[in-house]
Amino acid sequence: MPRVNGIFSIRVQYSRDFTLYELLGFFQQVVEGVEFLHNLNIVHMDLCHGNILVALPHDVLHHPGLEPNKFYIIDFDSARHFPLWPGVQPAITLPETQRDPPNGLKHFDPYSWDVYCIGYVCKQISELNDPKRIPRVATWYTQWLLGNERGCMGVCHCRPTARTARRMVALLRSLVYFSDLCARAVSLARRVLWPPPSL
Repeated sequence: MPRVNGIFSIRVQYSRDFTLYELLGFFQQVVEGVEFLHNLNIVHMDLCHGNILVALPHDVLHHPGLEPNKFYIIDFDSARHFPLWPGVQPAITLPETQRDPPNGLKHFDPYSWDVYCIGYVCKQISELNDPKRIPRVATWYTQWLLGNERGCMGVCHCRPTARTARRMVALLRSLVYFSDLCARAVSLARRVLWPPPSL
């Protein structure tokens, strides 16, 4: 069994706050993993920071099958396979989990419950930054995943599906990438077209 680390150990790799692009990349990995499970009608049911691990570069030296800075979802003891898929599966009674349900609710759409839980994981990842330097987009995205719980007894519409969440984070990450690229191009153009005066 490969040795990997808790997700908070990703902080060891950086001697600064995460950029928005890096944060969105971490979120995207988590959401893609959950979307993969949901596409198989599998719900983890107990997603939390302790059940998502990361392989650091030194781990890859000992276990070449790992990818550096990649997140891995573990602990499928509570996971369940459902006959219905996201957007169709009604609420179920939640089993005991490491995350407390909002508003003391006992029933939840299981797919929506996973998305709610990854909202907290993403929030915890972003809080590894200095509290004054958490990008607003990261805060908005995590709040969107957490949703505004209304206690849906059927299919939940309080938060996005994992697929919609993955599409949104991919779009946000692309926009940040192109925005940074444009800013660098403008900076380069200024240096080339208007060099500082020589003394």
